[in-house]
Amino acid sequence: MPRSPFSNPRQADGTVRTIPYADTMQGWSEDKCMPAKPLLLSILEKGGFRGCRLCLVLTMVALTACSSSSRIEQQSKIARSAAQTAAMVVDAWIAGAVPSNYASATLQSAADTLADAERQIESGYSSETPERRGVITAIGRLSAAARRAQARIKAGSPPQVSQAVQELRTAATEFAAAYDRYSAPKS
Repeated sequence: MPRSPFSNPRQADGTVRTIPYADTMQGWSEDKCMPAKPLLLSILEKGGFRGCRLCLVLTMVALTACSSSSRIEQQSKIARSAAQTAAMVVDAWIAGAVPSNYASATLQSAADTLADAERQIESGYSSETPERRGVITAIGRLSAAARRAQARIKAGSPPQVSQAVQELRTAATEFAAAYDRYSAPKS
């Protein structure tokens, strides 16, 4: 039976056996070598998926702790992502690439995410400025547009859904402008 390239990399003399990286999965030229047992496989063998999940959780916590973004910046990123998801799923529904129930559920989730982002920004401790209020209002419009798109998909009317896509894009453009005003350097 042939030996797996991921079996014990230690040779009898104690040295680590290396194999060309190109023979494993991807990547380098054949003259480059790597340890025969990649780190990920070692983690999986020793700690199973729990070890991998622990590394992922610790990395996420460290990145969050290092982030100096304010609540409005974080929620604006979430809102931008939800708005893009809503527009993409409506486009996919119009093209016939996704069923109505999937598109409707996705739009419901996007609208809920947008409404939550709006609430998070409103509840955050921050001075009320016109720029901040503009971001909150724009996210509210995005949420409403996603809900209208969902209702129109449930109704099954492509012309109305096309109008909903336009409303989503307009609301997304207004949101981007409001966020740009908010994040612009203050003089």
